[in-house]
Amino acid sequence: MIRRMLCVVGVAAVVAVTAGAQDMAGKVGIGGGLDGLGVRYWVNDQIGLDGTLGFAMGNDESSFNLSLLGVFVITRAEHLRFVGLGGFGIGNWSDKGSAGTSWTTNITLGGGVGVEYSFAELPQLTFGAFATGLSLGIATSGYTPNTGTGTSNSATTFRTSPGFWLNVRYYVN
Repeated sequence: MIRRMLCVVGVAAVVAVTAGAQDMAGKVGIGGGLDGLGVRYWVNDQIGLDGTLGFAMGNDESSFNLSLLGVFVITRAEHLRFVGLGGFGIGNWSDKGSAGTSWTTNITLGGGVGVEYSFAELPQLTFGAFATGLSLGIATSGYTPNTGTGTSNSATTFRTSPGFWLNVRYYVN
């Protein structure tokens, strides 16, 4: 799956040329995907800042994540931008069971590539597909019993993991 996405992104980069591209300087986009809701601000036509906030709450489960990314344009065409990404994220997940609570907190640094396509009929609306090529993270996870007796335990791990996500964004200005 990741190989296919990287092939699609690579082909898009080869096809993309700079003629007729939309100027993004000062534009603010609001949108999101499965990872949460986010805002992207283009500092100039080549560099953007992206922040995403995601959360989920249920009867016994909750999660939270926050990511901040730098976005830079590698190449572009009239309705397509091939971009590089780099940044960090922090997240927390917990699940309360009948005997105790399992939890994980993680901090991740990563980078990747992606494409953002704007529709000719509605250039403010974009669709993005992104893949992280390398993500380095540290996670602490554990279990805490509900009873007053027993011990909680935790473990810290380092990991690398690829990722893939889609989003839709609307530029308000």
